[in-house]
Amino acid sequence: MPGVGREERLVVLLLVGLALAAGGLLWMRGLVPGARLAWQGEGAAPFGEAAGAASAATTEPVDAGATETPAAPIAVHVAGAVMRPGVYVLPAESRVIDAVGAAGGSTPAADPNSVNLARRLTDGERLYIPTRAEVAKLGQSAAAAGWDGGGGSAVAGGSGRVNLNTATLEELDGLPGIGPTLATRIIQYRAQNGPFNALEELLNVSGIGDKKLADLKDLVTVR
Repeated sequence: MPGVGREERLVVLLLVGLALAAGGLLWMRGLVPGARLAWQGEGAAPFGEAAGAASAATTEPVDAGATETPAAPIAVHVAGAVMRPGVYVLPAESRVIDAVGAAGGSTPAADPNSVNLARRLTDGERLYIPTRAEVAKLGQSAAAAGWDGGGGSAVAGGSGRVNLNTATLEELDGLPGIGPTLATRIIQYRAQNGPFNALEELLNVSGIGDKKLADLKDLVTVR
C-alpha cells in the first residue's frame, strides 16, 4: 500500500481478520441448527428452544375438575302479610329476609319483627309473616312460628297427629300435659331453630323430658 505506513497496514489487516472470523462464526451458526455462540455460555438454550419452552409453560391445560358444583336452589312458600304471597325459588343459603323481599316485601299491617329475619331457610318450608293483630291475639312466638291465618288445622291428614311444625298455639295447648306455657316454648323453639326434624328434638324444649315425650310420641308428628 503506497503511502501507508507499517502501523496502518497492521491495523487494516487486524480489522480484516476480525471481520472474517465473525463471518465464519455466523456461517457455522447457519449450518449447525442449535449451535451456541461463545457469548451464549454453556447453559444457555438456543433462542428457538427457549421461546418454545416459554410458550409451552404458558399454555398448560387448566384442571376442569377443580371447580365446585354450586348448591341447588330452594323453594319456599311465603305466606301471610306480604305483598305477593306464593312459592319462590331462592338461592341456597337464603335467609328469611330474602324470601320476604322476593315476595315484594311486607304489607303495612305486617309485624316483620316478630320473625327471625336472619334465619337460614330450608327447601320446602312454609314461611308465614303475621300481622300485628295476629301477634296481639296469639302472642308473638305463636305467629312467628307460622300460624295458619286461614284457620287451617295442623293435624296430619289421616293420622290424627298434630304436626309440630305447623301447629298453632291452641292446637299444641290441646295436647295432654302441654298447656299454654309449654305450647309457647315449642313455638319459640320452632321459630328460632327452624322446623323439627325428629320428635326427639322436643327434648331440647325446656320442660319436656323423656316421660312427656313418651306420652306425646303417638299424638304428634314432624311431617
